[in-house]
Order: sequence, then structure tokens, then C-alpha cells
Amino acid sequence: MKKNEDMIEKQSRAIVDSSIVASHSLLFFHNQFNTKEVLSVLESNRRRARHG
Repeated sequence: MKKNEDMIEKQSRAIVDSSIVASHSLLFFHNQFNTKEVLSVLESNRRRARHG
């Protein structure tokens, strides 16, 4: 019985760990997207100021 409980606990921990990794990956890509958006806005503002 103890063996089953240990196995279930290990599986649960693996599921939690993988979901944490997945959420960190999503945050990373979201931040990368935001960074690209910010850079493109800054670039267009710079162009506008130069050719204003």
C-alpha cells in the first residue's frame, strides 16, 4: 500500500513540476512578445521624430 502512495505522490509532483515549467515558458514568450511590441513602438516614434 505504501508503494502505491509513493508512486501517486511522485506522479503528482511530476505533474505539478511540468505545469510550473509550462507556465514559466508561457510567461517567457509573453514577455518576449511585449518586448518586441515596445521596441517597434519606440522605433516608429524615433522615425516620426526624425522625419517629423
